[in-house]
Amino acid sequence: MRLSQLLTKNRVILDLQAQTKDEAIDELLQSLMNSGEVKNPVEFVKSVEAREKLESTGIGSGVAIPHGITDAVRSVVCTMGISKRGIDFGALDGKSVHFIFLLGIPKGEAREYLSLLAHICRLFRDEEWRRQITHLASVDRLIELIIEREMTIS
Repeated sequence: MRLSQLLTKNRVILDLQAQTKDEAIDELLQSLMNSGEVKNPVEFVKSVEAREKLESTGIGSGVAIPHGITDAVRSVVCTMGISKRGIDFGALDGKSVHFIFLLGIPKGEAREYLSLLAHICRLFRDEEWRRQITHLASVDRLIELIIEREMTIS
């Protein structure tokens, strides 16, 4: 599964206003609510919070992937936010997070989940590319650049 298959105009926030991890998760959750894919928002948030308590999903290089594996979603869902100022996510490298992907994965789809995590990590490994997309003004352009990058790393 490719990231570009999951992102739509209303599932990307180019300028997150959140200042904390919890605020970021809430802001991103709102972009998923209109999709109809989240059956139970309360349970979805609980699953994400439970995962964060185990260990931060700030994986380093300015990227965080908070997620929940739960039957509160109908299918794999993803929303992306960019924080220009950065958010303390307790990332493994101690740096602020600028790219946050909120994922919901139905129980029983662990294979898709692991594949998507690895895919996002490969996409966002390059520092110059991350810098390039940080200040984009168009969601359409961001998705175009993600598609282009997906073709080069496949």
